[in-house]
Amino acid sequence: MMTRRDFLQALISSAFFYSCGGGAVTSGNSNESSGGYGQTGTGNDGIILFGLGDDPYALFTQHREMLEDLKVKILCAWINGAKKDGRVYTPDRDWIIWWHESGFIKEVDQAGFRFMFITWENYDFQNPTLGTEPTRGDYHISDEFLDDMKLLRDVLRSANLRNKPYIALATEYTTYTACRYTADCEEKNMTMNSITFEYFSELKEKINSAIDLFYDTAYVGLSHGGWMVKGDIKTLQFFDETIRRGNAIFFQSMEITPNVNIKQIWDNVMYFRQYNKPIHLAHYMPVNEDKKVIIADASMMNTFYFCELKRNNLRSFSFMRYHLLEDRDVYNAVKSIGEVCSYAEKCQNP
Repeated sequence: MMTRRDFLQALISSAFFYSCGGGAVTSGNSNESSGGYGQTGTGNDGIILFGLGDDPYALFTQHREMLEDLKVKILCAWINGAKKDGRVYTPDRDWIIWWHESGFIKEVDQAGFRFMFITWENYDFQNPTLGTEPTRGDYHISDEFLDDMKLLRDVLRSANLRNKPYIALATEYTTYTACRYTADCEEKNMTMNSITFEYFSELKEKINSAIDLFYDTAYVGLSHGGWMVKGDIKTLQFFDETIRRGNAIFFQSMEITPNVNIKQIWDNVMYFRQYNKPIHLAHYMPVNEDKKVIIADASMMNTFYFCELKRNNLRSFSFMRYHLLEDRDVYNAVKSIGEVCSYAEKCQNP
């Protein structure tokens, strides 16, 4: 039987890391204070909670048997920033109100599920159903964004939820400047530099304010692009105050090469554990929705892998889009992830 030490050695040196350039796994900070389970107050029962998106209403009302079969504990919803005629807004404000008035949020909570709300914006107009023009980063630095967050906070408070929800703010935020400075999006400034400093300063101020809104109501924090811990430490350091301000940390992993996500998830957990806060993979899925990548990744996500992630404060893992589960092989792959997440409560202490 493979021991924990054998697994760690294999994880660091195995062939699937060569696609990422190899190298040892590092924590990002040799003085981290965490690593042990039970130190971060996540409110779960010892498992890594498994989440599924991206339509909680359809999932809850039409696919309850699937939720049970996949061991889903979190339903993930997106609040997307859009722009029309020069005005930023989110069309998702309407369903927030309707879910509240219809009692849907309370019903989901009473059934034992948690919500995760992920905010994003249509910065480059990749989604033509969101407005009539790219937001270029304007939504998350607007007063409209904070008004939308106040609405969501008030809705969650009034529902008096038993299961504390999650709020992953401004996911992939460094991409929001990709089209901000050139109309054709050719000169992509997506890291901290003299050009982007002004925008990221405004963003930090707005996200800090949003975190303060939710701090007593939800697990809330900034949601980072998974690539940043290996390619953009400078921007992460700029947002250090914001990371510390939240009571949770979120990131994504959406690489399109088999097994690259495995190392990226590992690297993120090892970097963010220094903050001694619960860590959440807010949305996993290859961005091109490649089924072969999902299946290959799932085959590497064994119990040893998840037990090590749990020991270092990973508290949830969410698959981004449920429509991909129509493929039986993908369904079985995602089901295996949910099963291993649930197994994490049986992990042995180091």
